[in-house]
Amino acid sequence: MRRIADLMWEGFTLKQIFHKKIVIPYLLFLCFIILFEVYLIIFLFTSLQLVAPIGYKATFYFYGIVLFLIFLFGYSIMVLIETVKGIRRKKGLLI
Repeated sequence: MRRIADLMWEGFTLKQIFHKKIVIPYLLFLCFIILFEVYLIIFLFTSLQLVAPIGYKATFYFYGIVLFLIFLFGYSIMVLIETVKGIRRKKGLLI
């Protein structure tokens, strides 16, 4: 199972990929994922603030979604950081 997890992590962080036509769109995709997750986090907290004055109490599912979204945001940041580190190690590829 650990071997499968390591292979998946290498795939997510592009450890074996060297071609610019793959790396640049992947980095843009990761940036858009992070922007979308920030939008969703802001939307969830704003919606909670808007409906709280009328007596709405958030359910367990709402807080579960918020925690899951924060987890995904952290995971996306980790993948982006590891991908950029890997690119910097490959001299002259992109950065």
